[in-house]
Amino acid sequence: MKKYIVALSAVAMLWSCQSDEQYENLNRDPKNPDAVASDFLFTAATVSLGDYTASPNVNEPLYRFLGQYLTTTTYTDEPNYDFTARQNPDAVWSRYYTNVIYDLQDAKRVVNANEGLTQGQKDARLGQLEVIEVYTWHLLVDGFGDIPYTQALQPSEFSLPVY
Repeated sequence: MKKYIVALSAVAMLWSCQSDEQYENLNRDPKNPDAVASDFLFTAATVSLGDYTASPNVNEPLYRFLGQYLTTTTYTDEPNYDFTARQNPDAVWSRYYTNVIYDLQDAKRVVNANEGLTQGQKDARLGQLEVIEVYTWHLLVDGFGDIPYTQALQPSEFSLPVY
């Protein structure tokens, strides 16, 4: 009887020491992908930038108010250049920084890691990403003045980025 118990224990131990890949897949969230194609990141960033920049909503960017294309009778703070009454500048910073610039940086990383692309294709895609990124940085600098740039997207390495 002891032989059977020992043999069964040995088989169970060997079987349990096999690949844990099937168990690792149980911890992956299928609705939260860890690898997104650069095309989708570029499209999401571009759409977010365009929608947010061209929105006539008074709770979103204030470019049309600043250019005096629009005016309002309810929220008169922004057309009068008073940005401290509401939290619109925080929303602008958050939207451009997280939804646009981070997506573009991820897209650059994916393009550089893609071995199926030729160097010319990589250069073309990186050029498109850079144009949108430079325009987004331009909007942020025009709206906020001096902002972190070279160390801005590396929060784990620097606690206080250089402006």
